[in-house]
Amino acid sequence: MSSDSFNILYAEDNQGLSELGQLKLEMNGHNVDTAENGIEALEMLEKTDYDVIVSDFEMPEMNGAELLQEARQNGYEKPFWIYTNRRQDHIEEHSEQEIGWTDCSEEYLSKSEGYDHLAEQLTQCVLTPGKN
Repeated sequence: MSSDSFNILYAEDNQGLSELGQLKLEMNGHNVDTAENGIEALEMLEKTDYDVIVSDFEMPEMNGAELLQEARQNGYEKPFWIYTNRRQDHIEEHSEQEIGWTDCSEEYLSKSEGYDHLAEQLTQCVLTPGKN
């Protein structure tokens, strides 16, 4: 892996989107593991050191905000991004109540912007923390 690549955990319950996201991020040079829900993501997080977690918001068993909250409580301090089709105000409403956003390390991106945009933003934010 190059210095511009990341070990990414991508939590997405839609299998087609999960496969597409994994493919696109890997085409950008990243190593990507996928989880079907937040519980599976937490189990994977216990076994592997990820540079960043990218999570859908709405998933069965545990949503993205709950996953973020649990990951932070379990000591995960690296970037965590919500990647969803939900409106940002809906995400912010839930995140403010449940966990709150901090900076570039906790970010919202819309799936409508595409996986190439996600990969670009990850590079900008993770390689240069505090900049979007």
